Amino acid sequence: GAKVWVLNGPDTLVKLIKLREQLGVQPTGQEFFVLGRVRMRMGFHWKPVFTTRRTRHGDVAACPDCGTVITDLDGEPVNPIA
Repeated sequence: GAKVWVLNGPDTLVKLIKLREQLGVQPTGQEFFVLGRVRMRMGFHWKPVFTTRRTRHGDVAACPDCGTVITDLDGEPVNPIA
């Protein structure tokens, strides 16, 4: 039940903006977004999924909005470099 969005073409930025507007809609399953590396650099409308936060155990990935450490399925902090 995963959804795959292939965003490649002259209207890619329009598609990205529409997807951003729909972010309030909760996904019903896994979603993957596929776009070319050149197209990824063509807009400023998106923000990082995580920010790096320094802890006593080293750098970890954290929510850019609230700063909460992001953990994997085992409850371990996500390494931002991995």
